[in-house]
Amino acid sequence: MTAMRQKSLIHPDQLPLSLEREADLEALIETRVAQRCEADALRWRLQIVTIETLVIACLVAALAFAAGQSGATALRASILAGGACFAAGTLTIGLSASAAQLLARLRKGKRP
Repeated sequence: MTAMRQKSLIHPDQLPLSLEREADLEALIETRVAQRCEADALRWRLQIVTIETLVIACLVAALAFAAGQSGATALRASILAGGACFAAGTLTIGLSASAAQLLARLRKGKRP
């Protein structure tokens, strides 16, 4: 019985994979995942603020019409309420992002 040599599954043009730097690779992956999660979190926050803005504007318009106000008054009130809601939401997102960056810088400064 002759021993048959099994063909290598690695293509000759493939770059060799060095597993010695596994910790570096894992740190790189964690960094990229963290950046992507931060970007996704910002997108979700902006979507929530936009949805809340539309809901508030519609509620104000409905209440103005229910109270017997004219169409122009209801429209103006809903635009003002929606604009104020959107401004407050974006300001909150901006301030929380700034505070998070400030805390990250302070934590970096404390480490040797």
